[in-house]
Amino acid sequence: MYANEVEDRELEGSVENIKKLFDCSYVTEEQVKKVAYLVESSKKFINNNKLDAIAVRCWPEFAANYGISPCAAMSILQDMGYITACEGMLRQHFLCTQ
Repeated sequence: MYANEVEDRELEGSVENIKKLFDCSYVTEEQVKKVAYLVESSKKFINNNKLDAIAVRCWPEFAANYGISPCAAMSILQDMGYITACEGMLRQHFLCTQ
C-alpha cells in the first residue's frame, strides 16, 4: 500500500484534513505527512485492486519501517467509507464464527 506514488497536491489536501481531525501538536510534521501519504497511497491501492476491504498487519512493521502506526490513516479511510481492519481482528472474527 505504501508503495503507491502520491502527488504533492494530493498530499497537501490530506495533511490539511489530518490537522482538522486530530490534535497534531505531539507529532512531527514529517509524521503527519507520512500518515497523509499512507491515506492517499491506500486509497489508490484499494481502488486500483477493486478491493471491498483491507486488513493491515501493523506491528512491528509499520513503526519499524515507516516511523508511524497506521491507526490514524485507517480511521480516516473508514470515515471516507473504506472498510479497514487490523489483522488481529480477522483472526478473532474467524475464530468466533467457526
